[in-house]
Amino acid sequence: MSKIKKNVKYADILALAKEYSEKLEEVKKKQPYHLNIIEELHINENAHSRILAKLLQYKDNEGKYVFLQSLLEYINDKNGSSCDFSKINVVSPEITQEKDRIDVLVLGEKQAVIIENKICGANDQEKQLHRYVEKVKGKGYGKSDIYIVYLTKYYQSPTKNTWSSKVEEGKFKARFCNLSYMIDILQWLNDVKDKLDEKETELKSALEQYANYLQILKNEDKMEAKMKQFFENNGFSKDVDKVVETHNSLTEFNDGIVEYKRNLIVEEICKWKEEIKETDKIELYKEEAEPEYNPLVVKCKGVGSQDYFLYIKFAKPYQNLENIYCVFQVEDTKNNISETNDTVKKIKKVLQDKCKEGFNEDKHTYECTWLLSNANLKQLKETFFEVLNTIK
Repeated sequence: MSKIKKNVKYADILALAKEYSEKLEEVKKKQPYHLNIIEELHINENAHSRILAKLLQYKDNEGKYVFLQSLLEYINDKNGSSCDFSKINVVSPEITQEKDRIDVLVLGEKQAVIIENKICGANDQEKQLHRYVEKVKGKGYGKSDIYIVYLTKYYQSPTKNTWSSKVEEGKFKARFCNLSYMIDILQWLNDVKDKLDEKETELKSALEQYANYLQILKNEDKMEAKMKQFFENNGFSKDVDKVVETHNSLTEFNDGIVEYKRNLIVEEICKWKEEIKETDKIELYKEEAEPEYNPLVVKCKGVGSQDYFLYIKFAKPYQNLENIYCVFQVEDTKNNISETNDTVKKIKKVLQDKCKEGFNEDKHTYECTWLLSNANLKQLKETFFEVLNTIK
């Protein structure tokens, strides 16, 4: 693999970028295509708690809390004699989410279960578990009847300051369970699906979506680990100077690439100006307010006093130059462009028919979007000149 040397050269960066890109693509190809609604919603820790609480609240036709009971059984099977969750009575529990700032709270007839959710890696607050225990004690439960489930991605232990003392922490040894979302919860969700009635199609579907979402997170963790190993193999491991030097060089290189890309496109578009035949209806407009974003502007004579502009536009800032836009705009903002003459309506059809990535219309403009490529620039040019011919 490429080695990062002092005074990183662009050739080194290109070699590293190519190797990294190939490695990333190799990892991605092994991942199946997925569409997960939960993933698209970008849920946070509170949303995970809501989902968990909703599952635990589920009762079957016989009034059994299937998910809650199975989770407690899972904890007992996993931890054996090291914990004692088997005493918890789940006949008619009250299950809440974010009440008294506790992520999920299960209040049984005699026992209570505090579920602290740290899937997103939130830090423990000072005496956090201690305060939760005290709040539950205030509801009439003895300290020996309070249980804690500490949920993290991969068995992260709570910090010492989350308890009032080491003595308190020790007293919860048999009534404290550290579970992993990526291992335990994922396995539990897959196991509990088989316990649901066949009629619970919606619930099963939701369960599968959530389990799939956790699997996606787990796969992303694996990919991140592989990418981390890649960088360590290339000499980055625990060397701040190399990381900083390479990052600075990459930033400089990226800025140079963006500038070069913009100039290349501007150079190509400027050639079009030589092919534009100015008439009494069409003229090159040379008074652009922001020429760096509008490399080509044509003023088009409309009906009466109404004029139009046809122009090529870059996004702002042009460092985000991924698309290029062709815009037809009415100058007189008092008029609605969709209520104008037949020529403008023909122009709209041309733009809609030719547009590659998207066509947008507001009160004063028609705007088409093209992703940057040689083929799309050619198509953009053809569209631009077809509009001009329509005006003639």
